[in-house]
Amino acid sequence: MTTRQTTQEPPVVLPGAVDEYLYGYTLPKGCGVCAALDGQFKQAKKKRDSDGMFKAASEIRHHPHKSR
Repeated sequence: MTTRQTTQEPPVVLPGAVDEYLYGYTLPKGCGVCAALDGQFKQAKKKRDSDGMFKAASEIRHHPHKSR
């Protein structure tokens, strides 16, 4: 008789390139909004909250700056 796995398998760890695509950003100097979002990103990373990490990184990438 074949045994059937009934528990969830561990999460799949994706290579760094995918992580950089989802969570990568460049923090601009002197922007308080982006600094706050960077803090949110770090808190989410500490909690292993991938959705929170993505949202914070995405907002930093899309926040308007005159130098961009």
